[in-house]
Amino acid sequence: MRKHFCSKCHLEVPVSGGYCRKCANEYMRKVRKQGKFRHDSSEYKKVRVGKKVIGKHRVVAGVTNPKLYVHHKDHDPGNNDFENLEVLKPTEHYAVHHS
Repeated sequence: MRKHFCSKCHLEVPVSGGYCRKCANEYMRKVRKQGKFRHDSSEYKKVRVGKKVIGKHRVVAGVTNPKLYVHHKDHDPGNNDFENLEVLKPTEHYAVHHS
């Protein structure tokens, strides 16, 4: 099995193109301090990363690969606790919601 590493500190992580928990938490503290944290009309909280606005759940889960899904285990888009998030391939995510 291929190993994956944090995009920032290079520690081993479970998914390709992601961050470790420590780096994801560091990033979220920085975003909050800069006032770049915001909401949109959906229930998903958003953060600004450079010129892009992405879901906070993707940052907390450490996912930067747009081909991967971040699933909320309790189906609550407002609950972005690391333990509540699961990184899935598109086919796995579809199976969770359509089984």
